[in-house]
Amino acid sequence: MKNPLSFAVVLSVLAIGLQAQSPTPDPLASRLDALTPKVAALKADGASGQIKAVLTVALERAKACLDAGCVNDAGDLIADVEATLVKNPEPLVGPSSNTNTISALRPPRVVNGNPYIAKLVAGAKEDLSRPDNPFPKNTATVNSFSGLGGETGSRSSGDEMQAWFWLYANPASPLKGDPSVLERYLRVANAYADAIDVHGSLSLAGSSTSTEAAKGTPLVGAQGSKGNENAPLAGQGIFDDFAIAPASCALREFAQLYPGLLLPSQKALWDRAMNTGGAVMWLKAKDRQGTYANIDLALAFEMLNFGLYLDNKEYLDKSRFLYEAQEKIIWPDGALAYLGHQNESANYHNSDTRDLARIYEVNRDPKVLELLKKTEWYGPVTCGKRGEFWTVPSWKDTWNDVSSSWTGGEAVAALTGNPYLRGMNDQLLAGKTDPYKWPAGWYAALLGIPWWRDDVKPLPLPDNYTVIDRNIAGPRAWHGRFNYAATTRPIPENEPGLATIMGAQVTEDNGDIGNVLMGVYPRIREGKSELSKDGKYNRAAFAWRTLGLKAAVVMGKTFSAVGGSYQLQQYRSSVAGNPVDWTGRQLWLGLPDRIIGLVEIVPSKEGAMAIDVEGVLRLGTGGT
Repeated sequence: MKNPLSFAVVLSVLAIGLQAQSPTPDPLASRLDALTPKVAALKADGASGQIKAVLTVALERAKACLDAGCVNDAGDLIADVEATLVKNPEPLVGPSSNTNTISALRPPRVVNGNPYIAKLVAGAKEDLSRPDNPFPKNTATVNSFSGLGGETGSRSSGDEMQAWFWLYANPASPLKGDPSVLERYLRVANAYADAIDVHGSLSLAGSSTSTEAAKGTPLVGAQGSKGNENAPLAGQGIFDDFAIAPASCALREFAQLYPGLLLPSQKALWDRAMNTGGAVMWLKAKDRQGTYANIDLALAFEMLNFGLYLDNKEYLDKSRFLYEAQEKIIWPDGALAYLGHQNESANYHNSDTRDLARIYEVNRDPKVLELLKKTEWYGPVTCGKRGEFWTVPSWKDTWNDVSSSWTGGEAVAALTGNPYLRGMNDQLLAGKTDPYKWPAGWYAALLGIPWWRDDVKPLPLPDNYTVIDRNIAGPRAWHGRFNYAATTRPIPENEPGLATIMGAQVTEDNGDIGNVLMGVYPRIREGKSELSKDGKYNRAAFAWRTLGLKAAVVMGKTFSAVGGSYQLQQYRSSVAGNPVDWTGRQLWLGLPDRIIGLVEIVPSKEGAMAIDVEGVLRLGTGGT
């Protein structure tokens, strides 16, 4: 029989061992758990309700920080919540008097009956009826925002932030001061600021000037970009131009208007984010010359917001330079060039006017209004019954369907009182398609709210006309379902030449794209295979673009005649190609029901080489 004393000792040792293996309670988690019911017990309306929204989001962020192992961030947020719970909420919710650059406070021209307010409020209420999930903490391997669109897309989140903020702050909003609206705004805004802080810092890490970057000092060494492609950055979607433009505005304006609604650790986060975000986007903006309209105007809006937040004159000066430079590329009948001297399109045009309007809503610069007014005639005359038919194709031949019939937006319609634009916007508002839902969401209705007016009577678009279009330096005709346009616009030799001179179309009965002549031109193949190594069609094997086009146009009431000759240029996508020893000649007669053309190609000197000499008709029903 075993000694009972020995047995007791063994049991004590086992108990001590088991106790040593039990997890030690996490004091931060315990504090968080203790705070949750206290915050939940706060009144849901008035100043108390708004502070409840602030603290609710702060606790969500604290839990996300704990889940990610970021205990210092979690501790700071928890301490802030504890300190705020004992404060009087009334002084915290009061707005600042520093409101001169707050676009969200601008009163709409018309409030009663404003369809954009109705659309925004309806969309917000629908959104509020559904649960909203907290965002995770950003880390080197976690990005809160996936892709560009959708619930966690960076672009849609940037637009959403501005919409929630307007609904919370603007006196015309039926949801002004609503704590549930504030909660939605803060949930997205704090996550976006966190993403900029983490991923922006990662993108700047390793630079010899990363310390200066953290302070908001412009860095040396720009990272290149073209189109809407950002320089290679950690968390690249956060720094997408069309995402961070509205996001930077929403972050700046909230911090400026409601400083009491940012907890100390959140204010420190936003300060770091705006410093880092400004430094990252400065790398992209500082050497740009204003020749790439849609990117440059988005950057102008970004530099304006970062510059105002940081009181950075260099940023503000660059913003002004980039938007004022657009005056050089607005064509006489209103189109904005996409790149250099060409490629204006309805989608890019609306992107440009959208950002010009956003800039004006912040800084009230009369120069911006002047630029917006100059885009007036793009919609009804340059494009006729479609948002986009024919401009001056070169390296991008774009033919969009009727759902892309954008007009320059409510800003241009309001400033000009153009009845044709009013009618086009009314159709878009009433129809199955709505450009203000781009990229896809109720929050994009915010774009039209400040500008909509009800004192302009709409007119249907003109028909049965043949006119000179100064944008393309050629004729444009609409006669029922048949329409054509011919461009003779001079293109500098350091840019890609025209892909075609003439384009024509017969629309469907409802206005949709029907049969389209997308291009007609002579071309040669110099010796390269028509197929690339991967088996795809190789456009670089051919030369057909214009170089040094010399042309003449004769116009009558119901006819046009266009003639021109040019040297052929190789295809090189978005840059000029090499000239070849062949000359193209074209002659076109335009009538109300047809076009008649002569297309020729001849060698420009002895010994001109080609494997194939061809005449091309490019037909289609849409696409690029």
